[in-house]
Amino acid sequence: MENASLVGLSRQMALQRELDVVSNNIANLNTTGFKADNVVFQEFLMPG
Repeated sequence: MENASLVGLSRQMALQRELDVVSNNIANLNTTGFKADNVVFQEFLMPG
C-alpha cells in the first residue's frame, strides 16, 4: 500500500512541475529574450 501512495505522490509532483513550467512560459511570453522551458519526464524501471 505504501508503494501505491508513493507512486501517486510522485505523479502529483510531476504534474505540479509541469504546471509551473507552463505557467512560467505563459507569464514570460512577451519578455524580450525569454527562452521557454520544457519538461522532460523519464521513467525509471527497476530490474526485476
